[in-house]
Amino acid sequence: LESAFETASRTDLEARRFERAVRAAGQPELLLRAVEMRLASESDPARLAELRADRARALAHVGRREEALDAWIAVLEGSPASAAAHDDVRALARETGRSDRYAAALRAMAGRAGGEEGAGLLLRLGDVYQDDLRDLQRAAETYAAAEPALAGDALLAALRSLARLGAETGDAGLQT
Repeated sequence: LESAFETASRTDLEARRFERAVRAAGQPELLLRAVEMRLASESDPARLAELRADRARALAHVGRREEALDAWIAVLEGSPASAAAHDDVRALARETGRSDRYAAALRAMAGRAGGEEGAGLLLRLGDVYQDDLRDLQRAAETYAAAEPALAGDALLAALRSLARLGAETGDAGLQT
């Protein structure tokens, strides 16, 4: 087994082959170990982001869900515009009952990003408040805070979210 890990660590192609074989064999602990070995030796930022996402998935698969959530949040901090990563972290946050952790990360990332990117993160945060945490007041405040920095489709999404929230709470002012 150690020689297989050593061989896999020599080249990216060998590492990918090894990881595919480990996945096919249903060995998530070995997959996690292989991904962590590659992470330790990788320097390319794009590959690092992919490997961090692979590590988060592997951690979740082996039942280390709190660590997986932290790993996914680290992935998001490096790629806050990744819709796929947001979907994965939000689903895991819901499953673990830690939507508050995802909300805190979104709030921090939105504050650092500012502008349209920050506003997009605020829209996601509003959705988490509304749908996952059922904090309708904070959802309304968050959508409203995002609105000034948005234009086009993103602005329409914010207005639809506010209208949906208004319909849910019976607040006619939010629906207009």
